[in-house]
Parts: sequence; structure tokens; C-alpha cells
Amino acid sequence: MMKTKLTVLYIAALAIAIGFGSGCESSADKKMREDQKAKKELDSLKVVKEKAEAEALKIRNENEMMNFEASYNQQIESNNKQIKEFKERLKASEKSRDKMTLKTIDSLDMRNENLKLKLKNYKTEHSDWTAFKREFEHDMGEIGKALKGLTVNDKK
Repeated sequence: MMKTKLTVLYIAALAIAIGFGSGCESSADKKMREDQKAKKELDSLKVVKEKAEAEALKIRNENEMMNFEASYNQQIESNNKQIKEFKERLKASEKSRDKMTLKTIDSLDMRNENLKLKLKNYKTEHSDWTAFKREFEHDMGEIGKALKGLTVNDKK
């Protein structure tokens, strides 16, 4: 009977030791769990930072677009005025050179109107703002050069 009690006591002690051993967390496991938690928090902060940077870029682009649009709308209207003046002068003329110039002016008028629509319909969040701006400025410069060339030819 004594042997049975000792065996039961031994088994109970062994079960308690196993229970405590598996229930206690080693310092290495605790450090690994804390490292994983810190990594998750860092990843979460990175996501928040990226979202904030994207929103700041969007706002900056929208503000730049508003200034860009105001500036170029003035230039487009100036082009329209020049084109209208050229057309009025050339329509009364019977010279074949003036008829050719009128076709060129009509072409410039169409390009100018297309740029006006392109600027009006542009959305900063849907495309590359820098590429749009570069291309638009180039196209506006080309129209400006063509109008100045017509002015020089008109004075000859």
C-alpha cells in the first residue's frame, strides 16, 4: 500500500512538474513573442506613414494643378484672342497665301481647344502628373511658337 501511495505521489508530482513546465514561458519564447508584436506595430506604422505621404502628395498635386490650370487657361484665352484676330484679318483677303494661313490658323485653333479640354478633364489621381505637365507645356509652347511665326509672317 505504501508502494502504491508512493507511485501515486510520484505520478502526481510528475504531472504537476509537466504542467508547470509547459505553462511557464521561457525568456526566449517571451522575447520572440515581444519581437513579433513589435514587428506588427512597426508594419502598422509604416502603412499609416505611407497613407499619409500618399494623401500629402495628392493634396500637393491638386494644389499645383489648380495653379497650373489657372495659368494655362489665361494663356489659352490669349491664344484664342490672337487666333480670332488673325481669322478676321485673313477672311477678307483674296490672296492664296492668306487662304493657306487661314487653314494653319484653323488647325491651331483646334489644337488650342483640344488642350483646353485636356486641361479641364485632367484628374491628378489617375495619371502621372509630371508627365502630363511636361507634355502639356510642350504642346502650349508649340502653339505659342506657331502664333508668333504667323505674327512675323503677317508683318512682312
